[in-house]
Amino acid sequence: MKRILSGAVGLALVVFSIGFVASAAKADTITHPVGDAGSVTFTTDGGVLALVGAEAAEGWTYTIDRQDGSHLTVTFRDATGAEVEFEAEMEDGRLEFGGSEEPGSPTTTAGDDPTTTMGDDEDDSVDDDADEGSDDDADHDSDEDSDDDADDDSASDSPDAPAASEPASYVVGSAGTVSVLFADGEVSLTGVTTTDGWTYEVDHVGGSHVEIEFDGPDGAGFEFRVDADGTTTID
Repeated sequence: MKRILSGAVGLALVVFSIGFVASAAKADTITHPVGDAGSVTFTTDGGVLALVGAEAAEGWTYTIDRQDGSHLTVTFRDATGAEVEFEAEMEDGRLEFGGSEEPGSPTTTAGDDPTTTMGDDEDDSVDDDADEGSDDDADHDSDEDSDDDADDDSASDSPDAPAASEPASYVVGSAGTVSVLFADGEVSLTGVTTTDGWTYEVDHVGGSHVEIEFDGPDGAGFEFRVDADGTTTID
């Protein structure tokens, strides 16, 4: 039975493809494209669904929203607010996957508004309104500049806290790198890369912290953690 995994309310549902693995015990490594946003690679070793990694196309980022051995959800986003979600699920020894897509905000090009021709009297009125508007805009801009200066001074008082919507990348010894995004007082995982011979497991994908374990050759290993306040620990 084929099952389409639904997205959030208001999303335009797009099914990338739906397939089945005949035997969940067979160790398969699958790389699945996610529209134009990128791709997700995962395994089904021993009937356990495990993320290997994800790759975002240029202009896109991704977060791992769920990974518990039987479910996997990865969401890709771009600067326009577009979202493409990929979901995979192991159920009754079968692998099912699908997803949904939400378009971003349209870009408005300056000069698209129609132009209206007015008489001389109307032109004078518009000129007067424009002069008054210029004065109002100047006062408004002055107020905004003052507010911006105050905000800058306030932000400088907390140098340790990451700025909102600030991406960061950390080198974890010889194991690889971890990329995260700080936003709205939380941190979320956006990417992991490993060097040859290393693997990783995501213990916590975001919120208060991101935590990842790296396993390497000859029993080598690292435990990486970064908290929402920017505190980083590598053991």
